[in-house]
Amino acid sequence: MAMSYLIDQNGDTFDVRVVGLEDPLATAYPEMYGGEPTPQWVIDVTGIAEDLEPIKVVDFEQAYRTLQVIGRVYEAGGGGS
Repeated sequence: MAMSYLIDQNGDTFDVRVVGLEDPLATAYPEMYGGEPTPQWVIDVTGIAEDLEPIKVVDFEQAYRTLQVIGRVYEAGGGGS
């Protein structure tokens, strides 16, 4: 079974993109403090629902895993099939 999502790097950000949707489901980016990136990352999930709050995680690895989970949940829910 082919995946219906991909994680696309765009500069310092990573997007979960799915076939048929122009905007990403979620975007991960480094949290900024005083104009400098911190080790923490933020996942903006407004592509799923506009009223959802961003998810903060401790590092890039957790951010990337969170994006993978979002893509897999999308597939499991029947999206992209």
